Amino acid sequence: MEGKVQTLKELYERDYYLWVQENLRLLKNREFHLVDWENLLEEIEGIGRSLYIAMLRQMERIMGGV
Repeated sequence: MEGKVQTLKELYERDYYLWVQENLRLLKNREFHLVDWENLLEEIEGIGRSLYIAMLRQMERIMGGV
C-alpha cells in the first residue's frame, strides 16, 4: 500500500494528467487510503485561490467600466 502511494506521489511530478485520473479513479472506487492526499489538497487549495483571484479581477473590470 505504501509503495502505491509513493508511486502516485512520483507520478504527480512526471505526468500531472495521469496523476489526476488515477486519484479520480481511487476516489470513485472509495480507495481513500491510496489517494495522494498531500498533493490533492494542495491542488484544491490552488484552484480555489486562482478562482478567487479571477473573480476579483472580473469585479475590478466590471466596476471600472461603470
